[in-house]
Amino acid sequence: MSPMNYLKDSWVQILGFSVFISGLFSLISYTATPREISPTIIPAHVALAPKLEGQSPIFLSQPRQTILPQLAPAATRPALANSQTPLPLLKRHVGPWVVDASRAKGSDFQTISEALRNAHNGDVILIRPGIYQETLIISIPISLEGQGLSPSEVKIISSQPTTLSVVSGGLLSAKNLSIENSYDKTASALAISNAQVALSGINIKSRGEGIYLNEAFLSAEDSRLNAKIAIFAASSDNFNLKNCNIKADTEGISFFGSRITAKLVKVNFSGSGTGIRSEGNDIQITINGSKFNLSRSPGALIAYSNSHVEVNNSEVYLNNTSEVGFYARKSYLAVSNTLVQNSATSALVARKDSTIIVKHSRFNGNKACAIKVSGSSIIRLERSVIINNHCGI
Repeated sequence: MSPMNYLKDSWVQILGFSVFISGLFSLISYTATPREISPTIIPAHVALAPKLEGQSPIFLSQPRQTILPQLAPAATRPALANSQTPLPLLKRHVGPWVVDASRAKGSDFQTISEALRNAHNGDVILIRPGIYQETLIISIPISLEGQGLSPSEVKIISSQPTTLSVVSGGLLSAKNLSIENSYDKTASALAISNAQVALSGINIKSRGEGIYLNEAFLSAEDSRLNAKIAIFAASSDNFNLKNCNIKADTEGISFFGSRITAKLVKVNFSGSGTGIRSEGNDIQITINGSKFNLSRSPGALIAYSNSHVEVNNSEVYLNNTSEVGFYARKSYLAVSNTLVQNSATSALVARKDSTIIVKHSRFNGNKACAIKVSGSSIIRLERSVIINNHCGI
């Protein structure tokens, strides 16, 4: 290699090394310089957890947690544009809302209505013991939880036609409280229309209807209903009751519309009203482990026109004052492992094109014939006991 070429290659290497050193110092200088970080805007309804020592606040949005960066020192931030005063921070809520009728320490609101106006989808509202004279409407997913030792300690009462309405888009979960209505015999304590409701440990009391259903889904357990008509199902409803007590002056459950499905497990009926009355079309009712203890009632179950009813492992006590155990007209009725006794007339009556199947059941002490069949009805009786009635069939 000639001397000239050697010198040329050396200068190229020196120039490249200089460029590398210059870039390295620029990178070090850049990383060591404080930089402005844009503030993160948090929606008003999003909760911000308490900041721990040496940690950034934690964003409580589900399903994942996001770490927010620390803001640069105030002295290095640019001045606010078009304003000399910072905007006030929006209120941030942590945990469930708390309602207290006396607005005691630790509560957020004095009324449930205020809490509902401020609530967002999925919020929980804790209600302390007291009487809340309010009319409520729910159209979002929400939870109401009474904080008393029993449902009677938290009462929501209204003298308007409906105390609590759950309307289209509403999804209510309610626990450990009472819903009452004192308006008149046309009123409802709870009305559910095109919505879903789950009740647990709820007391319902009304001069009219306890619960009104229209295109609704209802699930209730460990609850008590006391009303003229405890549940009125209008149309396209689906509901399940478990471990509930129903006391009615006129009807325990009234099926009036069409396309209604009901499943009753360990439900106790009492009072002077009909236990269950079905006058709709395409009604499906399943009753398991339930008890009817009625006085001066038209009957435990009266099914008209295209009802399909199955009764299993249940008991019917009519106290010699109620008319009939089961009455079916143009319907299907299957009874198994069930006791019917002491009706003022018959344990079972089948009219006009009904199909009746009775298995492993006992009809005892009824003042008229145990079973009456007429009008082209069909009955099948298997391994059942008919005793101490005026007559058998």
